[in-house]
Amino acid sequence: MLGKVAGPMLGKMQEDGVTEDERQFVLAEMQKPMETDAIARAVPNQQVAAQIYTASLMAIQVDTDAERRYLQELAGKLGVNGHAVAYFHQAVGVG
Repeated sequence: MLGKVAGPMLGKMQEDGVTEDERQFVLAEMQKPMETDAIARAVPNQQVAAQIYTASLMAIQVDTDAERRYLQELAGKLGVNGHAVAYFHQAVGVG
């Protein structure tokens, strides 16, 4: 999953003049497990929760059990209900 996101992002970072230290920091952060508790604590309302869930859904290719579990966990911790999850998956074109 990391390679699908990291390659284009790291290329864009290079174009934008990001230093090697900054690039290494971002790469190290991307390799850490997702902190769904920390993400959920930072969400001020359901509108932002929906945006975060949708952004996560769009950022990954949901083709592994680990990615499906991550999205289920994230939805639960954000308080995004099953109907909203189904709607976001349909809107983004993810089965």
